[in-house]
Amino acid sequence: MRLVPSLVVLLLFTGCAARAPEPTDFIGTWQYDRVSLKDEALLSAIDSASGGEPESLSDEELAEVVAWVDENHATWDKSIIIEPDGRFKMISRVGDGRAEIIEGKWQQDATGLRLLETDGQEVAFALLSGNRLELAPSGDDTGSGVMVMERTAD
Repeated sequence: MRLVPSLVVLLLFTGCAARAPEPTDFIGTWQYDRVSLKDEALLSAIDSASGGEPESLSDEELAEVVAWVDENHATWDKSIIIEPDGRFKMISRVGDGRAEIIEGKWQQDATGLRLLETDGQEVAFALLSGNRLELAPSGDDTGSGVMVMERTAD
C-alpha cells in the first residue's frame, strides 16, 4: 500500500512540472498588446516631454501629452518577428514616422530567448507567459520596461 501514495505524489509532481519552452513556441510574429501598454506609453511620453521631470509640466502641457497619446496610440507599431532559422527582427514605429528596425539572432536558454544584435550585444530577453510573449529590454532590472506581446495570425 505504500506504493500507491508514492505513485500519486510522483504523478502529481511530473504532471505539474513546467516544461521548458521549445524554440518553436516562440516562432512567429508578435504585436504589442495596445490595451495593457497604453499606460506605459503615456508614462513614457510624459517622461520624454518633461525631460524626466513630470512635475515640471503644467496642467495644460500634461493635457496636451495625454491628448497626443490618445490620438496616436492606435497607430503605433511595435512588433517582433522570430524566425525558425535563429533570426529576429524588431520593428518600432510611432505614427507615420520612420520605422526603427533592430535585427539579429536569438539564442535559447532554459527559460526563454536572448535576442542579440548582429554585433552580439543583447537587446532583450523574451519569455512566454501563457499565450503571450513578454519582452524585457536588456539592462532593465526594474521590470518596468517589459512589453507584453500577442501572437498575430501569420
